[in-house]
Amino acid sequence: MLENGRRVEPVDGQHRIEALKEYVSKTGAGKEELYWHCNLCDRDTLPPELSLALRMNPRNPMMADSHGDIWVQLVAAASKNPDIFHGNTADMEEQMLRALHISGEFGFPLRRLVTIWRNERWRQMTTRWCETTVGRATFQISTWDWMICHRTDDFWFMAFRQVLGTLAQLPGDAARLVSSEDWKTMSASLDAERTRDEVQGLFYPGDHSEADQCRERTQPQAAASLWRPRVLGRLREDPKHVGARFPDIHHITGMSQGQGRVLFQVMDHVVNWLNPKRTIIVDRRRNTKPLLRVDLEPVLDYYTLTRLRQAEKRVKIFHASAAPQLPRESASVLLQQEVLEHVLGHLAAFNAPKMRHYLKDGDPVDDSYAARFRENTWADVLKIVRWYVGSDFRPMWLPVEGGNDKPPEAEPSTQAASLTDALCNYDAGLSAVREKLHGKPQSSVF
Repeated sequence: MLENGRRVEPVDGQHRIEALKEYVSKTGAGKEELYWHCNLCDRDTLPPELSLALRMNPRNPMMADSHGDIWVQLVAAASKNPDIFHGNTADMEEQMLRALHISGEFGFPLRRLVTIWRNERWRQMTTRWCETTVGRATFQISTWDWMICHRTDDFWFMAFRQVLGTLAQLPGDAARLVSSEDWKTMSASLDAERTRDEVQGLFYPGDHSEADQCRERTQPQAAASLWRPRVLGRLREDPKHVGARFPDIHHITGMSQGQGRVLFQVMDHVVNWLNPKRTIIVDRRRNTKPLLRVDLEPVLDYYTLTRLRQAEKRVKIFHASAAPQLPRESASVLLQQEVLEHVLGHLAAFNAPKMRHYLKDGDPVDDSYAARFRENTWADVLKIVRWYVGSDFRPMWLPVEGGNDKPPEAEPSTQAASLTDALCNYDAGLSAVREKLHGKPQSSVF
């Protein structure tokens, strides 16, 4: 519907529109009955506060709006008045209640919402995330709150950026049109090793081989609901989607707090291995505590771009940060990413009753500490760490059984890795090679 050449936007009463559609559908009434009396307003002259209030449910947000919709409403309020949310936590709780036109009586996690908003990094990422339909459907305030507490931001952000990057590659308004269920089906069907025929079979079930047709019969709902005319009919003309990645974001955002704590505990052990002089957090109430991986940077100071490119190929999800990073920062992100990907893939094993005690605090200098590495899951974590810092790291922890003291792919020692990097960058000069031979450099030639 157009008014003075501009599309009319339903602001209040969407539930009535949907109810009317359902009524007509069930009664078989004609399309001529599909109308409702409306009040027309000029969006340019409508007061911002009234415009925002009309879009909100005035009573119980848990019944009507998703957490993602509520975040969008907060962003809209802040865009009209950048200083609308300020002061301490209690002040901001009251300000958000007023802005959202809700009361605090329904068990809504308001304090956790304030925590996310007060964290600059997470506020920016959550705002970008909730600009997409997938993001709004998967954003859960309590989940984001414990993610922040664990200080492994880059791991979560890597997955978010990968999803956002893929949506940006798809033609059309994919950020708006791709639903949460669409993404769930794609991530289950389109892994990194997929073939063009598999992509063709999922997106265009009526135009592919007999084998694809057989697979389609096992996925009738996926084929019927995925891209219909609404989204990717244009993918035929744009093959870029074939190289796009579809990480299982629902696996990540659907984790329980207990599962998330397992990831944190293993990573906390790794940081203890590599840096006995860790950053001391004086005020644990601070909203922006230092990231866990920062304490990994000192032992990764020698990393070069060549070595980083090798590390990038080891992780399942990689989407570089837009902000520039020093090589040691990037290396710490990748080490954390690979460790947590491994833990995420073996959560049940790490949290099994016979293994659970290994997650608790333990002193790496204690002789009994090495017992955990008799378990494959923990041994694999050690192998990952040794790839990044050198095979001369903690040889006494290696299991005696089998006699294999090398991680997969025959990782070189730290000094050998540095020498390899120097040779690969020979144009940097023979002096760089001599520096590699005679001592471990403090920074990359890059």
